[in-house]
Amino acid sequence: MASKGTSNLECFPLPHSAPADALELELSAFDPAHPEWVSGKAALTEVRLLRFGPSDIVSDAPDLEGVPNGRIVDPRNTFVDRQQILPFAPNFQAVMEPVIGAGASAFIGFLYDHPADSYRYYVPYDGLARSIPGVWIRGSDGRRLRQLLERGAVRVWIDIDSLRSGITSSNIVGELPGGDRERVVIGSHHDGPWASAVEDAGGVALVLAIHLEHPAREFATRKGVLSATGEPEPRWFFTSRNPQLERNVLDALRAEQLERCLILPPQIFGGHPTTDGGPFTSTASRW
Repeated sequence: MASKGTSNLECFPLPHSAPADALELELSAFDPAHPEWVSGKAALTEVRLLRFGPSDIVSDAPDLEGVPNGRIVDPRNTFVDRQQILPFAPNFQAVMEPVIGAGASAFIGFLYDHPADSYRYYVPYDGLARSIPGVWIRGSDGRRLRQLLERGAVRVWIDIDSLRSGITSSNIVGELPGGDRERVVIGSHHDGPWASAVEDAGGVALVLAIHLEHPAREFATRKGVLSATGEPEPRWFFTSRNPQLERNVLDALRAEQLERCLILPPQIFGGHPTTDGGPFTSTASRW
């Protein structure tokens, strides 16, 4: 994306958005209270990532063992002042829909509070085609553009090469025969929204031991620099609403001395679980 005669901004095209060939548009900041302001323009859109403390996440889940926050396994109280950053905004995949509905001709999004000021954000990845082009830019660039808009008109030029096509992919399925009729699925996924050792190279590495995704050390911003805290990232265990199963999971976490753990219902963030196991869970089930 280039503003004529002034500067070039690094950007990342939104997956499944439309291509653009030297598209020139007036820029307008998207305001949910006045969506009409972006009609026919490039909509500069601020996106804030979800941030939760452990007690926030479990606040709407039934108590485990009749104990408030009993789903938090953290004997050293390392969660007291911690927040976990999720790689989603409140509207999850539907980041473009508000500006598309407002008649915008392009989407320019920026992650306002990304800890690394990144523009490489692979969202949405739901496979649905969008009717307008879109790009992600750095949070610092988005704030700068917003300041320029406060001083006067801003125009942008957008070039995006994109191609959508159907492909055939394959999964590897193995079966270990046993004497029990019950089936235990151990799995993970290979894809991720960015080049990442967490999502989900870590899950693939550990799939032979347990169904686990996104293992990583916790990093926090200190004086503007990301550094390790010495703790693991919070561990989430999505467990069906079966009291005996939940109790078994809790007992196992305690026995193995796994700290910084949360025991969560699959539908904690909505009717359709946000994990790859979502299609296997009935959207009609409730906890």
